[in-house]
Amino acid sequence: MRPLRLHIEGFGSFREPAEIDFTDTDYFALVGPTGAGKSTVIDAICFALYGTVPRWGAQNVVHLALAPSATLGRVALVFESGGRRFGVVRVLTRNARGPSAPRSRASTSSTRAAGARWPSCSPPGRARWPRARR
Repeated sequence: MRPLRLHIEGFGSFREPAEIDFTDTDYFALVGPTGAGKSTVIDAICFALYGTVPRWGAQNVVHLALAPSATLGRVALVFESGGRRFGVVRVLTRNARGPSAPRSRASTSSTRAAGARWPSCSPPGRARWPRARR
């Protein structure tokens, strides 16, 4: 599995939308000071793929995914596996009763994923996304 594009919004320490572009990257390192969100990037990838994060323990602790002041958390991931491109979006909401179970949408098509702010999943070399900035 190779991540290509990650969109994080209201998830963990990422209160504001952030995008990470892994395209054209063979190796990468997550570097930054304590609290910068390095672990949250890995958590977001796990959450997008599996709907939970191993370090949280039980699956029912999804409230850990939402940023403290957020009412909506969204993680979108585009990745390649076995020569195919996939996209998944997971959304968490918080209301007066607390956080809800994650909703998810997965796709292998070339249409936009619901709520995603980046271009469609096009074959390599067709679309170029600007480098993400946090």
